Order: sequence, then C-alpha cells, then structure tokens
Amino acid sequence: MMVLDALIREFNGRVAFRERRPGVLQVLAPLFHKDGDMVDSASDKQFPSLDDFRENGPQFFERERAA
Repeated sequence: MMVLDALIREFNGRVAFRERRPGVLQVLAPLFHKDGDMVDSASDKQFPSLDDFRENGPQFFERERAA
C-alpha cells in the first residue's frame, strides 16, 4: 500500500495532494489543535517527483519516526 493511499483512507477521503513544483508536494488535510486552530506543518525533505515520493516516502517517514 502506498503512503498517499493510506493517508487518503485514514482521512476518509478528506485529504488531497498537489505537486506544486518538482519535488514540492502540498498536502491539504483537516488538521486542528485542541483549541480549534489549524495546524501548520512543513518539511524540507524534497523528492524529485510525486512518483519518487510514493516509492520512497514510506521509508523516509519510518526513519524519521524512529529517530
């Protein structure tokens, strides 16, 4: 299963992905703090393409979570 497909399922289809430019993927998801403010998040990890993200993203996130 691909990371993007898993995220879409976890958010019940209420998440979207846009490749803003090569290597820059925008994730649109309903993430909020307990007080109702929207969560902002950014990562400087770049992937050459959306296909590369789909292929290598799971390993990257597993390493980040383990660190």
